[in-house]
Amino acid sequence: MNTGVITFLFVIFGSISAGVATGAIAHYLGNESLAGISSPQENPTTQYIDRKNNDPDQEFSLINEQELLKEINDIKQRHKNSRR
Repeated sequence: MNTGVITFLFVIFGSISAGVATGAIAHYLGNESLAGISSPQENPTTQYIDRKNNDPDQEFSLINEQELLKEINDIKQRHKNSRR
C-alpha cells in the first residue's frame, strides 16, 4: 500500500476513535453527575391550573388585538414615566 493511503486511514481511524472515546467519557461523566438526582413525583405546574374553570365544553374566545395593544402601550408609558 501507498504510504499516503496508510496515513489517511490512520488519521481517519484516529479521528473516529477519538470521537467515540470522547462520547463514552462524556456519557460516563454525565451519568455520574446525575446519579443522586431524581425527577419530582408530580408535575409542579399543576398548582397553577384553575381546576374550577376547567370545563372542556367551554367555548374558545379570541382576545381583541386592539385592546391588548392599547393595554401594552399604556403599561409601557407608565413604565417610561416612572423612570423620569
